[in-house]
Amino acid sequence: MPELVSGSLSLFTTRMESHVARSDRYLTLSGSEVAITGYLSRLRADVARDIRRRGGTFTGNVSRYTDILVQGAPNAAYKYKTIGRKLHYVHQLRQQGFRIAVIQEPELQSLLAGHRLMQAQERAAYRENVDPVGVPYRVQSERATRSHARDPFWFDPHDLDRQTRAHMALQNKLARAAESRGFQPLSPSASDCLFDVAWRDGKTMTLVEVKTLSTTNEAAQIRLAVGQILDYADLLRSRGVSSVRCAICVPHAVLSRRYVALCQTLGITLAWPPNYRGIW
Repeated sequence: MPELVSGSLSLFTTRMESHVARSDRYLTLSGSEVAITGYLSRLRADVARDIRRRGGTFTGNVSRYTDILVQGAPNAAYKYKTIGRKLHYVHQLRQQGFRIAVIQEPELQSLLAGHRLMQAQERAAYRENVDPVGVPYRVQSERATRSHARDPFWFDPHDLDRQTRAHMALQNKLARAAESRGFQPLSPSASDCLFDVAWRDGKTMTLVEVKTLSTTNEAAQIRLAVGQILDYADLLRSRGVSSVRCAICVPHAVLSRRYVALCQTLGITLAWPPNYRGIW
């Protein structure tokens, strides 16, 4: 019995170490545990079958033993606005040291064809000699999606849908405005904090938290945004990003000018379309 326990602990320790200490590793489907988030161009059941044919294991959930997460097109019902539960959990696991590769559908197709890939995050880090922040901006779906995870007695689903559409539309509009000014808008990768939009201007990283407003929730939304954006900036600085600009984007001028002054005092730009004054 002690030998059995010892052997089980040894196997568990070895498996844990292999998932924490992956640095220069090429990805193959053989022997890899693969999960999918978002929409792919093919049925998920068909993709899972092909993964198994290549020697991989398909799982419906992410765990510390997951090797690869395939990120498809975003779902408007994502729990964390631009990413879902699986990517959010991968983000947490990566912060603990687990090397879980996040790839897109074209990279998955390459693996299914029998090729091997180096982990994208590691490849970028070796090339730039920095911890990369963000991935090219993912345009957000502005379709209404009924949420089934909310208590209907607490939230009006239709009102929640309108808020979601408004948020995604405002976020996409800001990303287009940044691109029109020559910046590359970014979305968070699996290892990033959950900012809405970001871009680099030289060595400075601009982080933007997008918030919709109504006549009754302005104070609550801006207070929430202030806490979020300051927390995100602190997380990026802890990763070695020395220069971070913070901004909050709202759909229109705020009713209380006090919040503009408050944000200025905290080093945050509060901006709105069409000019987004102070954000560039």
